[in-house]
Amino acid sequence: MKSLLPIFLILLILVSCGSGTVENNNTQQETETTETTELNYYKNIPTDLNYDGYTFTFFTYDAASWDTFVDKDEMTGDVLNDAAYMRNSEVAGLLNIEFATVKRPEANLVNAVITNNAAGDNTYDLILFWAVTNVSNLIIQNQVYDWKTIPYVNLDEQWYNHTASDTLTVNGKQYFGVSDISYTIQQQVRFLFNKELFDDLNLEYPYHLVYDGKWTLDKVFNYIKDVYSDVNGDGKRDKDDRYGMDLNAYFLAYTFAHWGEYPIGLDANGFMLNIFNNRISDMMDKLVELSKSNDVAFGFTPQYSVFNAGNALFEGYASDPAILRDIEFEFGYIPYPKWNEAQPDYITWTLGGLMGVPIIKTSDEMVRTGIIIEALSAASNKYIVDAFVEKFIEGKVLRDEDSVNMYRLMRRTATYERARIFDTTNLLSGLAYYTDCINKSGTVNLASQFAANGPKIEEALKNMYESILENQ
Repeated sequence: MKSLLPIFLILLILVSCGSGTVENNNTQQETETTETTELNYYKNIPTDLNYDGYTFTFFTYDAASWDTFVDKDEMTGDVLNDAAYMRNSEVAGLLNIEFATVKRPEANLVNAVITNNAAGDNTYDLILFWAVTNVSNLIIQNQVYDWKTIPYVNLDEQWYNHTASDTLTVNGKQYFGVSDISYTIQQQVRFLFNKELFDDLNLEYPYHLVYDGKWTLDKVFNYIKDVYSDVNGDGKRDKDDRYGMDLNAYFLAYTFAHWGEYPIGLDANGFMLNIFNNRISDMMDKLVELSKSNDVAFGFTPQYSVFNAGNALFEGYASDPAILRDIEFEFGYIPYPKWNEAQPDYITWTLGGLMGVPIIKTSDEMVRTGIIIEALSAASNKYIVDAFVEKFIEGKVLRDEDSVNMYRLMRRTATYERARIFDTTNLLSGLAYYTDCINKSGTVNLASQFAANGPKIEEALKNMYESILENQ
């Protein structure tokens, strides 16, 4: 096995504050621990409230993975379940409330909100999304509250995700919030690498490149070069062969955001479409080159199958971290690479965790809802964050100290983007604009995609912005 960086060198790197480095997490943890003991989590909540056993209801998706950990009514010994139970118990005792959860398939959430609002039959208080399918319709049709108007919700507090708030605020309005209530489903798109295969090929783990700010796309090409081998000797490229990387078009399309090219910008006049320029064209050329490499297992299904079988050096990963516990070989955990070393820092595209409040609430109900959301968000910061980061991710999922540092780097550089929220064409939110170019290179390119779809997307964004201006 390759030796890691000498410990004194790692510590020097961690202490530095330069671009592309990891912060001194020991100092940070000590500071956070001190602050935790002194923090008044419920300072924004009026005292002596009693809601007489009111049942606060979460509306969320029904899925086998990505547990939201919101309605947990007993201790089970599972670290996240028990943290959620302690949070809920404390808030329930503070406000004399109870909790319940209503679940629907993810694809049905938006239509259910619209239908129930119209019927005046919306019995839930807080909506928690995952893949945000068609969530833009809730803005267009004015179906959810502006979080900046919800009483007692203080978006400046540390239990709200400020990056998400900044990104999702348009003309001073923010229709979806991200707080520590949904901390467990705020997930980063990242790379995994097979440490055992690295050892077999006598390759140095890429951690040192990340620490030095030199983990770039060119380094990826260098690592995977000539790794392909027809292991089973059948003359076919199949899942049993050895590859440098296991990828699909969707995971390649994610890369643009990691390089600072977001499909939708914003200025004082509205949304700006950013899907075609010389820099993006250069990036697309390199991604297409990667997809066509003989060393890349491209488009095999199910996703992750080649990597999980131990047959690829790298893979892009964007699924439930709990699944990683089932991988049978030793793996490492690193951010998506930079475009080049001139990029100031890593960027980690983050998705998941959006929350909304249905708009049919009365003013009195909104006061109650805001107070409960604020209390739950604060209590989640108190109980959920450390349980998730230190006890679950770092204690049960990741397998070495370097991966822990990488995870903390990714949390530090986590960035939300607008396309999945404000695009109504599903060309940007589904990344079809980029995936088609990657999958059909030679017949579809960025220029033709822009000519065919650019005006349509721009018109849709204009309509979205006008809806936001008109909404209450």
